[in-house]
Amino acid sequence: MSVVALARDLGSTRHSILHVLDAHLDAKYPATLSGATINLVLREQLGWQGVVISDDMQMGAIRKAYGYEDALRLAIEAGVDILTIAQQQVYEPGIVARTIDLIAGLVAQRLLTEARIDESYRRILALKAAV
Repeated sequence: MSVVALARDLGSTRHSILHVLDAHLDAKYPATLSGATINLVLREQLGWQGVVISDDMQMGAIRKAYGYEDALRLAIEAGVDILTIAQQQVYEPGIVARTIDLIAGLVAQRLLTEARIDESYRRILALKAAV
């Protein structure tokens, strides 16, 4: 039984993705930023259609290697639906408003599509309806 099937049997409606690098899945990006890990393995191969939640987007390794804006873009492109902003390692007043503005800017610049944002919105609505 796959991890996704087991989680489904146990009633899971979401999965968290961590900032771990597995070169067998994606030699370039950690799981949170990896379309190969989220879209190909989790969604296509394992059949997961629920919400995917990121690890903390402010963690040092992600911030330093990719920068906040690029990390947001990569995570959303990869299939993350909910971005975790823990405010633990770095405290940034106004980070939620800044994040919304950055994502809106990425859509306006056509670096992300509205269709991709809508996919996450639909999955989040389905999660809310299930709880």
